[in-house]
This record gives sequence, structure tokens and C-alpha cells, in this order.
Amino acid sequence: MSQAHKPPRFTIGTRKTQAQRSQMNSNVPIIEQLIQRPQPVKKSNPEIEEIEKKTNELKNIDLKELDKRCQLIEDIISQIEKYQIKNNEELTAIKTAVENQSLALEQVIQ
Repeated sequence: MSQAHKPPRFTIGTRKTQAQRSQMNSNVPIIEQLIQRPQPVKKSNPEIEEIEKKTNELKNIDLKELDKRCQLIEDIISQIEKYQIKNNEELTAIKTAVENQSLALEQVIQ
């Protein structure tokens, strides 16, 4: 049996657009991985609840809105330092995730 001739899967134009899309989306999985916390936060402390809300808001902001994301990251870090609950494991997990997020954003900007 002979197989029918199939057209090439990709043309020059589709390869070019695929390369552009992969370049645009290459940082997205890294950023989304960094924002995830190792464990869920318990809702025992109102300060932690407030920080958790801001962290969830950070997940929903589009990557193109860098100014808004950077401002929210700064707010979260300053709020953590303001409440001085750095010894709490859950809060330090959020802080490291947010600091990693800011480092990833700096890499994207450059």
C-alpha cells in the first residue's frame, strides 16, 4: 500500500510564527511556577489573609502589566516586613515566592 502524499506539517510562515510565540511564552511557565507556594496558607491570621489576597491578585494580573505587577510585589514584601511575622513558615514561603517573582520579572524586563 502506498501512502498518499501529505503536505508538510509546517510552512515557513507557520514556523516563523511558532518561533515568535514560543519566544513570547518562554518566561510564562517559569513565572507561574515561581509564584506558587510550597504549601497552602492557613487562614488563622488576618495579616496573612490580607497578604494571601494580594498574592492571588498577583496571579491574575496579565504579564504585560509589568508596572502593576512590580507595584503589587513591592506592596506584598513591605506588608510582610510591616507585620514582622517573618518566623512564620507560611509567610516566609509567600515571601520567597514573591521575591522569586520579582527576580523573574527583572529578567523579563532586561
